[in-house]
Amino acid sequence: MEENSVYPLEVKEEATPPLPRAPEVVLQEAQRAALALQRVVAGKKKPVIFKGEQYLEFEDWQTVGKFYGLCARTFEATPVEIFGVKGAKARAEVVDLRTGQVVGGAEAYCMRDEENWAGKPWFQLASMAQTRAGAKALRNVLAWVVVLAGYRPTPAEELPPSPAQAVKAKVIAPQGNPGGSTGLSEKGAQGSSPIQDAPLGQNKYSTVQEAPAEKSASPTPSAERPTREEIQNLLRLALKNGFQTVNAEGKKCVDYHHLGQFLKGNGLPPMIRDLTREECRIASLSLEARAKTLFSPGE
Repeated sequence: MEENSVYPLEVKEEATPPLPRAPEVVLQEAQRAALALQRVVAGKKKPVIFKGEQYLEFEDWQTVGKFYGLCARTFEATPVEIFGVKGAKARAEVVDLRTGQVVGGAEAYCMRDEENWAGKPWFQLASMAQTRAGAKALRNVLAWVVVLAGYRPTPAEELPPSPAQAVKAKVIAPQGNPGGSTGLSEKGAQGSSPIQDAPLGQNKYSTVQEAPAEKSASPTPSAERPTREEIQNLLRLALKNGFQTVNAEGKKCVDYHHLGQFLKGNGLPPMIRDLTREECRIASLSLEARAKTLFSPGE
């Protein structure tokens, strides 16, 4: 009797499913969305800055969602008790507005052991739980675009309340300045210095020689000041990053108010005239790196 022959099992390799869209196209669209988001967020009067980095609030995440035809659908908040601590829990889904398909979701809490919520009424805890759930659900789907734009992926509503609010208030509304300026003059805050045919070095805030002497934020008294060319480069990079507006004459100019917020958020003096040469170099490198992530190759 012949022994049964042993045949090797035929293993069929599964073909890798084709990509629904070319990665280059996806990244190019994401860069456009990131640039548009950066321009919108740059116009916020009260950005959330925590430990030198900017975080997006729920409405910012909704804006990104609209770019892709997505929205957050939140459900009823329910009371919960975890390890003896009471609070609210909510769930949210991310819905594709074109198809009605659910493409993501998340759950979030708002508990009474949080410093800012211990004595708040129930409806406020429930509302915050829903807001956090909506922001977190959008974050789970769109964080890659937000990071591409240069922001932190954690929703601002999940940050520790007191430090974030303290930094936010300090950046936007220093004591004695209810208008929300960051130390720039009203003229500079409104972006009234044109940046067109005239050399950038003629701008009031771009040349340190014309600025009145003030205490520098640098700990080194003898720190060298930036050259006019370095200031010009910094302002050009600011324009490229979307820190631009128009003055009363309709001319394009640097938006010094939001540029000052960006500098201060990165631990630098909010006024260009207070920058040392090293700080100017750091600010330029930061803006240059940010611009590379925001602009598509064709722009």
